Amino acid sequence: MSPFFHRLILVSVATAVFFATVINGNVLYSYGKRFMTSPYPELNYAITKTWDNQSTTDNAEFQVKFQVVDEFYPHGRGLVVTFEGPYYNEPLISDTVPVDKPFLGLWNYEVVESFFLGNDDEYLEIELGPKGHYVLLLLKGPNNLITYQLPLTNYTAQCSTVSGRWLGQAYIPGEYFPCNVTRFNSFAIHKSEPHRVHMALYPVPQGKYEAADFHRLEAFEPISFGVELNPKCVMGSNSHPHHNLTGSLLPVEDIPEVVES
Repeated sequence: MSPFFHRLILVSVATAVFFATVINGNVLYSYGKRFMTSPYPELNYAITKTWDNQSTTDNAEFQVKFQVVDEFYPHGRGLVVTFEGPYYNEPLISDTVPVDKPFLGLWNYEVVESFFLGNDDEYLEIELGPKGHYVLLLLKGPNNLITYQLPLTNYTAQCSTVSGRWLGQAYIPGEYFPCNVTRFNSFAIHKSEPHRVHMALYPVPQGKYEAADFHRLEAFEPISFGVELNPKCVMGSNSHPHHNLTGSLLPVEDIPEVVES
């Protein structure tokens, strides 16, 4: 058996679905939350290139999966986001940083991200770390932050320095998404300077830019979930129903500067 044996077990009991990860015969991770079997397709992607379309020195690959679910007790429609990839444990994040609330600045550490673009250049940024840290941001136009500190109560992550792998899975409430999501991009960041690595599912052409910037909306590519993610959006609406969110809705002067790559 290979040093790292991994498989995703899908167990169906009536209409309930549960996920677990098995490494070398041991359960490393189990999601443990119940959602109904989804009629929508699972979307699978692999992040294999740097932000400027080059290979990494270790040929790193991150698997990204999206699954729309209609019935996830007690929340309703949402998106199950699953990440899996190599675990570097670098840079180290302090044990004093809590995992039960948003961590603004997570982008400075080891993280996998997905951005979902909807109407009127509004997009949801999802950041998940291998030790359970997270932050969700809602923006309108590149780097223009309008909402942050959205709570995420259903995120579980496990990492192993023995296998050098990590896996995270989160349920993102549908009401967090902008209306009519049609484009997206996903990213992975790890290691410390001067060896910091920024990877992108849809990279920009090599040599076109001097530095990574994940907020280049023109690099996003089409995605179709087959359904409106946000059940509170009316098809054809041009804006996000911000008043429905429970995170911090900040006046412009109080919004922290987004300084991530």
